[in-house]
Amino acid sequence: MDRQAQRYRIRGRPYLCLNATEALSTGISTREETLEKLILNSNSGSGFFEYAVVSSIPEETLLTMAPHERKERTFYSRREAFHYLRTLSKEFSVYGIAKTEMLDPTLVDLEEQDFGNIMDELKAFEKKPNPSDSSLGSSEI
Repeated sequence: MDRQAQRYRIRGRPYLCLNATEALSTGISTREETLEKLILNSNSGSGFFEYAVVSSIPEETLLTMAPHERKERTFYSRREAFHYLRTLSKEFSVYGIAKTEMLDPTLVDLEEQDFGNIMDELKAFEKKPNPSDSSLGSSEI
């Protein structure tokens, strides 16, 4: 029997999110992008326009990880999806994207997102000094 799953994404970004709020809060967003709800079907045979590699890790565990660290992604071809799947552990499988629904991002309540998660994502963008750069340590004038 085919299993179904549901994920969200911002059109043009390959990684998947567990809910709409998370999709809107990932990275820098103008809130003008297209928010999509994806209905995934475990029957990943040919005939789908897009495919997704989805983890079977429990949702509680996935919520503790940033979306780009979960390694759940979308692909335009089945071949690319299976090639990516070979690089991952057995906790992942390929799903066909059966249906895509566009959502209005202005109707998503961003109040429920965790401020700590946002700060963690912003810290990932911090530029770390290169220890091999000798000019940073010298104070000769």
